[in-house]
Amino acid sequence: MLFILRDGISSLLQNCRELRLLSIIICGEITGIGFLDCPKTLTHVVADRCTLKPEGVKAIVRGGGLEYLSLSTPYRLSEDGEGSINTEAALTISRGCPLLKKLFLKNCGEVELEGWEAISRNCKNLEVLQVYGCRKLCDLGLQALCNGCNKLSRLLLGEENSCSSSALELFKRKKPGVLVLEKDEIDA
Repeated sequence: MLFILRDGISSLLQNCRELRLLSIIICGEITGIGFLDCPKTLTHVVADRCTLKPEGVKAIVRGGGLEYLSLSTPYRLSEDGEGSINTEAALTISRGCPLLKKLFLKNCGEVELEGWEAISRNCKNLEVLQVYGCRKLCDLGLQALCNGCNKLSRLLLGEENSCSSSALELFKRKKPGVLVLEKDEIDA
């Protein structure tokens, strides 16, 4: 395990040009700006409970080679509606990650319909989507994901969403090959 400060991310990425995986956990000082010189070899990024800024999300996806991305906003920020995983971030991710296969979003309560539509439209290789604390994922957002994301095989939904049970059933009927797990099924 390596402990690194905010400025160290940039140094690490500049000096480790073959880096494939980077996991940053509970780093409130990490805004993502240090990812500006991100190597194209970086395929897996986990930024768990970091205070990413919009510029930081852009920097993370700039390399274009991400296949696995897991982002979560600190719970205290998401409760205040100040989370970094919002519609703008979803648009950035969808445009900057054409190779993305697995996307995990936690405490992303500010991703609105436009963000889900963008993920559906642009993330053509997406196989696994896990969303927790995404209060604004609604029936129309779920329908957009159903209409796009043709390679999707698993959809993991936390309990904090705005999807109706009928929309979930419709999704399951239209995408019978997709394993849809809801919060209570995931925890079991």
